[in-house]
Amino acid sequence: MNRYFFIGIALFLFGSMTIQGQSALEMHHLNRHQNLGTARSAGVGGAFSALGNDFSSIHINPAGAGVFRREQIDVHFGIFSHNNTTSFNGQQFGGSQNNESGITITNFGKTWMMNEERNRSSVFALTFNQTASFREQYTGRAFIENPQGEIFEPGDLYQEVVAREIWGTQHEMGLTFGFNEGYKWYYGFGIGVPLTSFRQNYFNDQSIVDINDVEQGDVEFNEGIDVNGIGINARAGVIYRPIPALRIGVSAQTPTAHSFNGEFDFIYRDGGIFEEVEEERGFNPNYRYTAYNAARLNAGMAYVINKFGFISFDYDFVDPRTSRYGGRDFEQSMKDDLREDIRSDLAPMHHLRAGAEIRLGGFFLRGGYSLTTGGYSDRFNASNVTGIHGGIGYQTKKFGINMSLVNFQSTTGEFVFDQGLIPTPFMNERSRTMFTLGITLLQ
Repeated sequence: MNRYFFIGIALFLFGSMTIQGQSALEMHHLNRHQNLGTARSAGVGGAFSALGNDFSSIHINPAGAGVFRREQIDVHFGIFSHNNTTSFNGQQFGGSQNNESGITITNFGKTWMMNEERNRSSVFALTFNQTASFREQYTGRAFIENPQGEIFEPGDLYQEVVAREIWGTQHEMGLTFGFNEGYKWYYGFGIGVPLTSFRQNYFNDQSIVDINDVEQGDVEFNEGIDVNGIGINARAGVIYRPIPALRIGVSAQTPTAHSFNGEFDFIYRDGGIFEEVEEERGFNPNYRYTAYNAARLNAGMAYVINKFGFISFDYDFVDPRTSRYGGRDFEQSMKDDLREDIRSDLAPMHHLRAGAEIRLGGFFLRGGYSLTTGGYSDRFNASNVTGIHGGIGYQTKKFGINMSLVNFQSTTGEFVFDQGLIPTPFMNERSRTMFTLGITLLQ
């Protein structure tokens, strides 16, 4: 009877601590931008912020809009494939490998020349750019034999099964003004309106089995969230050409304020304690909350080798620990708990990008490399996200076609609810491949 009492307390605490729709994990997704909407930018690793003349790059540095010299329309489509593999202590289990693929619009852009003089010009750009993909799916199992603690007896097996499915994307509509002063200084400012869809299903089953393979207690928890959001941010930037071949750019973006609305539901089921079944359900069909992303800083440098191509480097910095949640469905204590989770679980993100383009008449060959630090605290054992980039293109005076192929790799550890019981995390290995095709029309 004493043992059952402690089991009941432990499982009840788990359930009461987990019933919430938002988490540091979701905030991590909202802060980690890839910004590889156009095939040209994706082909060189996204290292385009000091070059401009690209509809993805002006979502990082709006001064790049001032580099456009003609009115232009771009449309880009992407075909993606995701693969997630989960292991525990180096072992994979049934259902631990998941694959997904699909098609998406990665970018649309249109420019209008507002003013053209001999050494000065101004441009307005309307853009629609994919900045993030939230797709993730995995199943994992963790266990420990003879766990230590008052509620366990010799021969006990404690195990936990976790399944998580995440869907969604973030596209950002941009309104950008860019200016050219003597082909030496370019500056710009813009407003971004992120449009976000985010869905997550989370399942957790914990159980204790004795030495005779008899289950002594278990608990199941299901949580679902399906929301859509709209946000707003502002950005400004400068590109400077100290010599004709060299371009240096810097830019900054304000924190992004999101407003989300959708559904949240959960089921908590306590089965096996005193041979009784206790169940708690919750559903909110009008679930509203706000989320505030961190500000972003960027610096870039590019060297243009006459008409033969260029090499380019970019650096972004964002600190997701400054993010926060709010809204009417959150009590102050929950807001404080979430803020503390964000500060303890997340870490500054550093984005490094490098790329090169070689021009052979009207043909272009591109390659690049990107690295994003994990963005989690050390306890998650998160690796960097590395990207290998390549692309080709063809351009005439009126028409252009560009293609790129990118592969991202990363590994992240996810701990169970009690690290005192199982100090080893699930290891989630992720691979994402994106093929992008873009059409350019010059006017």
